[in-house]
Amino acid sequence: MIQDPIRLLLDIACNTGVDLRQRRDAIANLALLIEKNSIRADRRSTYQEVLSRLLIEICLEESEKIEIINHLCAQLELEPEEHGLVAEILWALGKSDVGQSMIALRCILECALRMRLKESELRQAILSLDDLSSAVEDHQLVPLLPDLKYLRASIFASGTEGNRNTIDSYLSKLSKRNLRGV
Repeated sequence: MIQDPIRLLLDIACNTGVDLRQRRDAIANLALLIEKNSIRADRRSTYQEVLSRLLIEICLEESEKIEIINHLCAQLELEPEEHGLVAEILWALGKSDVGQSMIALRCILECALRMRLKESELRQAILSLDDLSSAVEDHQLVPLLPDLKYLRASIFASGTEGNRNTIDSYLSKLSKRNLRGV
């Protein structure tokens, strides 16, 4: 069962009728809460500067992390093209812990392939894919390589030079892992 403060943040983050600033803050709080409760956590003082005392004290269970990630993935599909928070959700998904990394990675990759993202959103998707890839095993990444190559091809066909460089940098890191198919 998810804790009440987290449920409230999810309700705000996933309600497109709520003020954008409140939604943006809720998404950021959820992301930082996941990160704080992960093996990739920064110093505690970093979170004390940005999270409320109530959120600092919360220790997330694995099931709660998964539920947050699942809600954010579902919201990504529903987010309006104009005045939406796609980049913020992509950033938040990139904060996933090891146990949720594959869920978030697949969600972001699917979003990047299916949705018409703005250049800044696409860049955030690539950066989040890069972050998440470091948290998953090689054998988990191999099945995603054809889709990653297709994403690269579509970026090279119609993307900006910045996104071309970003996807190439990401795929270069993957190639150093000696994955079959890179």
